[in-house]
Amino acid sequence: MTVPRLADPGALAARVTALTMPHMHALNGFVLRLRKEGRIVPWFDPFDGGPEARLLILMESPARRGTDPRFVSRDNATPTQANLRRFLAEAGIARRDTVLWNVVPWVMDPDGPRNRAPRYWKC
Repeated sequence: MTVPRLADPGALAARVTALTMPHMHALNGFVLRLRKEGRIVPWFDPFDGGPEARLLILMESPARRGTDPRFVSRDNATPTQANLRRFLAEAGIARRDTVLWNVVPWVMDPDGPRNRAPRYWKC
């Protein structure tokens, strides 16, 4: 199955509609709680495997650019996600077997320098 990239408004709308899929309820419920605390946190991608996934892929933190709604997704239009899609395809790892998240789920310092060591966080 080919999934359209999130730069496509129709693909983004489909993701938003899919946020309530049963297999993503617990994970996106966690995101909702963080958002209620004022955190800028992207949603888990409902097209991934959810809590039953066999492989958790952890990245550092969300990109500083992007508009809401945002997703931690291999379908984001960034070089990192393009590499991730390619690596997973080459390894033969099915999408339903993975879930993506960030070690720090919110943008650490939206006004600070890019690619710095995460020595401190504005929590």
